[in-house]
This record gives sequence, C-alpha cells and structure tokens, in this order.
Amino acid sequence: MYVQKIISIIDLLKKTHPKMNVGKHIATALDGEDIWSITDKKFYNLLNDYQAKLDAVEVLDDNFDLDKIIEDGMSICK
Repeated sequence: MYVQKIISIIDLLKKTHPKMNVGKHIATALDGEDIWSITDKKFYNLLNDYQAKLDAVEVLDDNFDLDKIIEDGMSICK
C-alpha cells in the first residue's frame, strides 16, 4: 500500500522539481533518519512532509539556491 504512495510522491517530485535529482529528494526527506530500519509508512510520511514543504516555497526565478531553501526549511522543523 505505502510503496505505491511512495512511488507516486517521488514521481510528483520529479515532475514538479525536475532540476533536482531523485536521490537528492530522497536524501533530503530522510535526513537524519535510520534508513535501515525505517518503515514504509514512515518513509511515506517523511516524503509527503518534504514534498509539502518544498511545494510551499514559491520560487520566483531559476537562479535560486534550492539547497539553502531546503536546509533552512528543515532546520525550522527541528
């Protein structure tokens, strides 16, 4: 059940943010997590939260520093 949801979110991330590779999306969403013991449900929830945060950032030009935006956003949540 969660595997299909995970694939859907990854597909959506690639479509809505094509300049960023899939590995970077996953690494950022799972930052600080123990990936060896993460459940499918938790993986889905982390990706879903990451996707929502990333989509909440309005990017007005292509010269933005995406890494900085993501880093700042993730540090706010901690």
